[in-house]
Amino acid sequence: MSLSVIIPSFNTEKWIELAIRSVVNEGVEDYEIIVVDDASTDSTAAVVEKLSQQNDKITLIKLSVNTPGGAGIPSNIGLQRAKKDFVAFLDSDDWVQRGYFSKQLSALKQSDADFSISSYESIDAETLEKNPAYDFDVWSAYKGRERTIDPRKALALSPEPWRKIYKSDFLRKKGLKFPEVDHFNEDYPFHWNVCTNAKSAVLVPQTGYLHRVNRYGQTTAESGNRYTSFLPHSLAIVEELKKKNDKKALGYFQSWLVRHSQIIEAQLSEEEKKGLFSAFHEVCQRAAFQGASFESCRNNSAKRLYIFQSIQAGDYSAYTNSLFLIQRKSNRSIKRRLFKKFGLIGVLRFVSARVVRGSL
Repeated sequence: MSLSVIIPSFNTEKWIELAIRSVVNEGVEDYEIIVVDDASTDSTAAVVEKLSQQNDKITLIKLSVNTPGGAGIPSNIGLQRAKKDFVAFLDSDDWVQRGYFSKQLSALKQSDADFSISSYESIDAETLEKNPAYDFDVWSAYKGRERTIDPRKALALSPEPWRKIYKSDFLRKKGLKFPEVDHFNEDYPFHWNVCTNAKSAVLVPQTGYLHRVNRYGQTTAESGNRYTSFLPHSLAIVEELKKKNDKKALGYFQSWLVRHSQIIEAQLSEEEKKGLFSAFHEVCQRAAFQGASFESCRNNSAKRLYIFQSIQAGDYSAYTNSLFLIQRKSNRSIKRRLFKKFGLIGVLRFVSARVVRGSL
């Protein structure tokens, strides 16, 4: 089984060599590495060029002008050049541990799924502190076991393309690629389109991908619209799911939305918080959610659901109050207020969902 690893890069001269060498040493024998450099102003391209002279499996594509938005255009250029049976992505400041790709390829061969998905760990660039993926609790339920799933269930997971491996034929036949726009989070619609077009997916519980965060110079951290680009992407997938009348998929999407709403708690200015709150509320209105879905109740804590209820209602004061209660760790008070909002049917849905808690 052969693998193309696409690495979009921009000003990562300190980390790009580690990223490339981690792929070389990963264990897959038939591979190619395609680095698409987005007009870096440092020595990133020079580092890659030197490595490509030592290893003919490494290809450097140098763009003369920096492309708008995030890594969407460089990623698509890499997809056009990819020649192997399967495709993976790697951020140019990240790295993988030995066996990470190999284990997913093995699972794909056994399951014949269109894509695989694994977990990861985040590494703080300043403190070197490790943290699990924010959907790690879903993975813990599988206890190391692989599982083939309805791909729509992956809508509930975080959307990063670098945690997956895709069948090249599947992407080509479905015409799937990243949106080429002037805002970020282009991985959201790519992930959602993959999930709604695939026939099956395979979960491979492992954390062999190390994702660097809080790094000076990261594009999304300095973009000024690091979260607001979430809105047009989310509205697009909502409209597609509504057009298909796929209520099950909308339920899984809502589950992701509940999880993702925790980013509003990040260190944002008050203006940013209000803007993102309004964006989440608009998505809820467009989706016409009727309370919390079974999937949301199954895969999220009462705290997250309580936050989401206030967002769905468009009540910013209730939202800020919910954060206050959570900071005080008033679990009993949170559940009491949440159940009051849910009503009897909502409470029954929540209780029954918790019976199968922690799995997709």
